[in-house]
Amino acid sequence: MDGLWLKLRMVEEIGPGEWSHPLGYLPSHLLLLAVAGEARLTLDGRLLQLRPGHALVCLPGQLMQSDPNGRSELAVFRFDVVDETGNDGRPRLTEGDSPFPLAGEVRFSDAGEAIRLCELALRNWRNGDAPGKLRAEAAFYGLLGLMQEAAGRVQEAADAALNRTKAYMERHFDRNLTIDELAKLAGLSRYYYMRLFKACYGVSVMEYLTELRIDQAKRLLEEAKPTMRELARQVGYHDEFYFIRKFKQQVGIPPATYIRNRQRRIAAYSFPNIGQLLALQIVPAIAPMDHGWTDQYRCKYRTDVVTTLSHEYEFNFAALRAARPDYIIGVDAFLPPEEQERLREIAPSLFIPWQGEEWRSHLHLVSEFLGMPEEAKSWLRRYDHLAARTREQTERLVGGDTVLVAHCGKDGCYVYGRQTIAGVLYEDLGIVQPDRAAGIRRREEVPVRELASFEADRILLMLSDNEDVQAAWERFSGSEEWKRHCASLSSRVTPIPTWPWFDYSAYTQEKFLRAVPAIFGTA
Repeated sequence: MDGLWLKLRMVEEIGPGEWSHPLGYLPSHLLLLAVAGEARLTLDGRLLQLRPGHALVCLPGQLMQSDPNGRSELAVFRFDVVDETGNDGRPRLTEGDSPFPLAGEVRFSDAGEAIRLCELALRNWRNGDAPGKLRAEAAFYGLLGLMQEAAGRVQEAADAALNRTKAYMERHFDRNLTIDELAKLAGLSRYYYMRLFKACYGVSVMEYLTELRIDQAKRLLEEAKPTMRELARQVGYHDEFYFIRKFKQQVGIPPATYIRNRQRRIAAYSFPNIGQLLALQIVPAIAPMDHGWTDQYRCKYRTDVVTTLSHEYEFNFAALRAARPDYIIGVDAFLPPEEQERLREIAPSLFIPWQGEEWRSHLHLVSEFLGMPEEAKSWLRRYDHLAARTREQTERLVGGDTVLVAHCGKDGCYVYGRQTIAGVLYEDLGIVQPDRAAGIRRREEVPVRELASFEADRILLMLSDNEDVQAAWERFSGSEEWKRHCASLSSRVTPIPTWPWFDYSAYTQEKFLRAVPAIFGTA
């Protein structure tokens, strides 16, 4: 932190359910430490869950919103950073593009000491006198010292090795790079390098290299209009047909279709609209990226969505007015009529009826609005053909067993009905729904202890998507409530991740349909 001065501006303790930070850009640096419970917030469009003993440093200019349903105890420090090495030689208060080195989440190796320092800072800050504020600032510096130690121990060796290879890939993605070459550059064994890269960046080495190449291909398609052969060679592929396959695998549509459909700037106002457009081979230019349900969309299409929406009406209205889309597609139940009228002033808009209509009707409505009815019909024919083949497989795997789809998480336990992804099982594959669940259209909250009353032969149980599915199941099935009321059901349960099933669109219905044989094959 050489060259930086820090000034503590505020310290406060926030109890369960008390933290309220509406969607907005942060004016100053913020240090959050979860003392008890799990804090949830959205930062720059990404849903974060801050566990006890973890700290998060947010920088000025980052877009943040708290979860109003949070039940955590937080210590919040607001502080300024002054850079004494400003461009004109004078110290400057940092705002955007902060040089503060501890941005992001840090897990303390000694959480008890971190919480003790927080309590010391809070107690002295509340005194209100000058000595108390100085002692609070000293505790704050001690907390930063713990953070720097924790971050340094974990990241120092990994950063040095991985950053070399990551930067090398970004400069030379057009070459025929190999794992062995990159591992040698990192000074690590092949196996350890691959494992470390995946743990650090969330994708494998080759997946990251493919992302770099496909992202560059998208830019070239929009800027230079090269032939497929030229484009393939410019991004590191010597076989244009292999490049086209990789592009379609990564983006979901062939490059020629991608660039043709990018000529229209289409806004997907709500997360189900993304899946409706993807089925028509359209990647929206404007879409919500601030919810956990959109994590997969964000990972795959982050460079395509040039304008990010949230779930704040005024924020979205301003963003759409500035982006000037050709069309806006939303969901009527997610927007009050007056907001729908405001959006119609910006561009031609369609708000699909959510209640009473199923996903096929949604797809038809969107395709007709965009003048693409044949594309929807063609997609549905392929879907029905896939469903017929999958039905033959699942009949052998499931037989006449009844299957219940449920989701258990922090917000409660829900049983899913036909107008959710469970409809793939009951309507497209002919799997038998338990009698008690037959009247559920979307989802219905039930106590965990009542799952047994559905008398299902099998239960597909969605659990947290923020940890390994099997680990989540082991934790959940080990809970006192499950062991007391549902232990006899454990042999019937197949745990599955929440994403992408917590959606209801053509795109996610197809993804679930393709996953069904593997789900029941491991049951």
